[in-house]
Amino acid sequence: MTELFLKAKSLIEKANYIALSTHEKPDLDGLGSLLALEAVLRDMGKTTYAFSTSPISESMKILPHQSLTKKLDPEKIDLVIGLDYGSPERLEILQAYPEIKANFLSFDHHAVGRHLGFKIVDGAISSTSEIIHNFINFLGAPADRTVALCLLAGIMDDTGAFRYANTSAQTLKAAGELMLKGASLAKISQASGNLNLDEKFSALNEVFDRIQTGAKTELVFAVIDNELFERLSAGLNEIGMASILSAAPEAKIAATITEKTPGIFDVSLRSQQDRGVDVARLAAAFGGGGHRLAAAFRSTEMPEKIVAKIEQLLSTAAKLND
Repeated sequence: MTELFLKAKSLIEKANYIALSTHEKPDLDGLGSLLALEAVLRDMGKTTYAFSTSPISESMKILPHQSLTKKLDPEKIDLVIGLDYGSPERLEILQAYPEIKANFLSFDHHAVGRHLGFKIVDGAISSTSEIIHNFINFLGAPADRTVALCLLAGIMDDTGAFRYANTSAQTLKAAGELMLKGASLAKISQASGNLNLDEKFSALNEVFDRIQTGAKTELVFAVIDNELFERLSAGLNEIGMASILSAAPEAKIAATITEKTPGIFDVSLRSQQDRGVDVARLAAAFGGGGHRLAAAFRSTEMPEKIVAKIEQLLSTAAKLND
């Protein structure tokens, strides 16, 4: 990793105007890693722009989001740092400014995807925030309590508060270092769980009514149409429905197919450590990405066609493994 970090440092040192961006509707890992790195680079004397057009949800307000900007001059930017985005279609800055001609530097823990420019991608690391923690340490840059808060929130979010299988000894070491710098584990936990319980239960009940199982494979899925999403978006975003479905004993793989925008379906895939399925490879077949137990893609096909294709891919993989 040292050689990769050296190259990334060189790209940053040569840049005059740096924009940082993550995926649309960012989670705590995407936004936390962005804000932490932007703050460190700004303190190093760089002119930086923390770019995001997404609204800030209640659970995100624990992060110091005041520096976020929705507008910039794309002709001025000479380096874009993309974080936690998986594929170019999800990167907010490209959605807003597809014509941007800057150099790209990508940090991500989604091993399967299509990353731009110089890539620092490691699927064995828990989160992009953990990668950025390692990079900041490599730079020897001071990280204050605010930076530590951003990174610890990102790590906690992507590890399920250290419950998921992607939590390693190095992850726990990084979390300990960030706590020593002033990040509060209790404060992050409280902020992440601040959704009203009635809203959570309402979302769970309505989605549970829509759970289906695959006709040919051990697929458990739920289709969430646009009307339901608009009604329950806060609850759905907070509870991680695909992860809940993946815990079902009969689920080799779980999927939520959510129509966040009419006619466009965001598909989240999840599996468990002992189920033997690499959902990142499934997502890649649809142009998406992720890591072995959690991945996503977007499609304009109808849910029944998406399910049929997932089942076909699962069946083909099972035959190859026989």
